[in-house]
This record gives sequence, C-alpha cells and structure tokens, in this order.
Amino acid sequence: MSRCMRSILTSLALLAALGVVLGIGLAVVYADHIYSPYEGLTKLQVIDPAHDASGGFDARFDEPVDPAAAPGLLREAARWAKASHATLLRQNALGYNVCAASDLLESVVGADALGPDAAPGAYVRDDPAFLDPCVSDGLLFPGRADLPVLGTFDPAVAPALLAEADALLSFATLSSGDANMDAVEGVYYTDAADAEGLAALFEGAGYRVYVMSRPLSAALAELPANLLSEDPSPASRSSRSWRCSSAWAT
Repeated sequence: MSRCMRSILTSLALLAALGVVLGIGLAVVYADHIYSPYEGLTKLQVIDPAHDASGGFDARFDEPVDPAAAPGLLREAARWAKASHATLLRQNALGYNVCAASDLLESVVGADALGPDAAPGAYVRDDPAFLDPCVSDGLLFPGRADLPVLGTFDPAVAPALLAEADALLSFATLSSGDANMDAVEGVYYTDAADAEGLAALFEGAGYRVYVMSRPLSAALAELPANLLSEDPSPASRSSRSWRCSSAWAT
C-alpha cells in the first residue's frame, strides 16, 4: 500500500472518529438541555428544603415552610395562572390537578372547564376499567373522596402529558382549607410564556423550585449560558435540573 493511500485511510479514520465524538457530544447536549417530551410546557419541581435529597434545610439560606400557608399559596398559584392566561397542572396519583386559563385542554374537557374558579370536582378517564370500580352515583371514590364527577375525557385527544391520567381534578380540590405543605410539594407543568412569577411565588414561601425542562424555543435560547455555567460534576449533570435563580438569570 502506497504512502498516499495510507494517509488517506488515516485521515478518513480520524474524520470518522471525530464524527462519533461530535455525535455523542450533541446527543448529550440534546438530552440534557433541549429534549422535552412535553413540547410547549415548562416543568417545575417544588420541594420543601427539609425534604430535598440534594441538600437539607439550611437556616442561613432557607426560610422555614409554614404548613398553614399552603391553602393560600395554592390559591395564589391559581390566581397567577389566571393572570398569565396559562394552564397550570400539578401531578398527583390519579393524574393532575388543573387550573385551566388557556386553551391547552379545550379539546379535552371543553372551554372554561377546570378554570381558576372551578368548584371541587373531577373529569375522569372514559374507560370502564377505571369508571366501574371508582365512580358511583356521580361521585369519584364515593364514601372516601366523594368528589363530584363533572364529566369524562378521552386520552386519545389529550396532550401526551395526560396519556396515562385517570382523572383531572380542579385546583380547588388541592387548595381546600385542609391543604398542607404536602399538597404544595410536587411536579407542576405550565404553558405560560414565562414561569418566573410562579417560581418566585413558591420560592417566596420557602420552597425550593427546580426547572426540569423548558419549551424548545426557551431551551435553545438559554443553551449557551447553561453550557458555560453548569456545574460539570456528575451529580449535577445526572439531575438534569437547575435552580430558577440561574435558569432565568439576566
């Protein structure tokens, strides 16, 4: 084999290796900073500092969470959604508590259903496997929750986020007078153009807020800053999250 041919083969091998490395790098960036299965939604996790496995309560930085403030805080979150013309969802064991002030779920439960001023109640999955054991006499979990069933929804026409949900509960069932800090903690989704106000609301009450994913347009706009500022440690990278204070830094 001539020297020229060996040089060509070596160059091709190096280019192939470089392509593999670049491909892996782009895949990591996409998975960590861009990809979201719920396009158009911001996903936030709200945690009491005392329950945060990444770092417990620290009196130097954390305000203590007041359980008695939970009902009012959740009603403030509903007012934020109304003022922002946005839909706010909080994940629960059955599906989601919903405060709908946008058209995100209009094709699922209809306009004005599960809005900020909706009474306690639920839309339930149109599936006999769920309806037969869980709904009777127009009530969800009769004798226990006794939630009025407002109607049914078809998961086939719902956003991907709701594909596995059995029930969509009004936000009023979450922000009732007996709500506690456990009702505040959890995973929230919103289609608001800017969720900074929602994050500030929870953080102002002493909770930690982590932004788990952003809409694609926001993720791309913030990508350079996040790549330059992110903690390179494995623990930080594996969490795929960052605090709101850095996510919306100006």
